[in-house]
Amino acid sequence: MDLAASPQSARAARTFVAEVLSGWDDHQRVEAAALLVSELVTNAIVHGDGPIQLSVDRTQHHAVLRVEVVDHGAGVPAAQVVPADALSGRGLAIVDAVADRWGVQPTSTGKRVWFELSDVS
Repeated sequence: MDLAASPQSARAARTFVAEVLSGWDDHQRVEAAALLVSELVTNAIVHGDGPIQLSVDRTQHHAVLRVEVVDHGAGVPAAQVVPADALSGRGLAIVDAVADRWGVQPTSTGKRVWFELSDVS
């Protein structure tokens, strides 16, 4: 899915992921995946450069859900410790806490940030 670098894209990404997972009858991962994709798309909007590409895939006999967000901004994000009174900066800490695995891959034009959720059944 292609997304604009605008605040409405986080909502569109959540809806897209929920629809894909529902179509796959994968209801148990919808809530976590929607939260995590919202964080990654928001980071791409705030810290990256558009357009943004979103992909959702299942691997290993559908046991692992992988979501990728690609933007064209420079820099590689990292989870960080954020002061309790900070108004932002917790996105990747949330991804780190909820995802089974996640990472960042630099590309020739920006970066790919991804997360994986294993099947909970």
